Amino acid sequence: MGKLENEFREYKVKGFPDEIAAAKALAHSLAPSTPGVWRVILQAVSEAEAVRENIIAWTPDGFEEEVRELLACARTIKEMHQGILHCGWFYVEYEGQGWYVVHSSNHSLPECVGEEEYEQIEDDGYAQVFKFKVKSLALLRSNGWEEAEFEWVGLFYDSDAWLLEIRRSKRGLRAIEAIEEKIE
Repeated sequence: MGKLENEFREYKVKGFPDEIAAAKALAHSLAPSTPGVWRVILQAVSEAEAVRENIIAWTPDGFEEEVRELLACARTIKEMHQGILHCGWFYVEYEGQGWYVVHSSNHSLPECVGEEEYEQIEDDGYAQVFKFKVKSLALLRSNGWEEAEFEWVGLFYDSDAWLLEIRRSKRGLRAIEAIEEKIE
């Protein structure tokens, strides 16, 4: 950490703003022989910040703290594109007016929490298709295998959705459980 701090101080002495000095110091620690990596770091941080701010902006009143805690435990965030949200073994389509259709290769997962209406369309014992309607906030949860490091949690609002890959640490599981309890 000392080398990183020293590089940061050197860039500050040269007159760089804090964020650029920090990005340059980090880039030179991680990829010392690759020029311009600091720009990629700043771009990635900016994009991650925009996605997270958008999720928080969509969050219904009263759920902000729980969503912030989920975001703090999120490793990956997948955004809905053209009305579709993909996650390996399941995908979700937005039908409109708060309705989402889930196509899953697992006949019992993901689990839906907080839906206003729910309809099982197909379940052949191997795969399933179901749809649900969101009033203000609903959750899809993959209920990860006990030994898994991560679990997919979907945040579904009346017309937008995200899938968050949440660490199954004590903090991550507490964050998932807290928002589930508040929704129910």
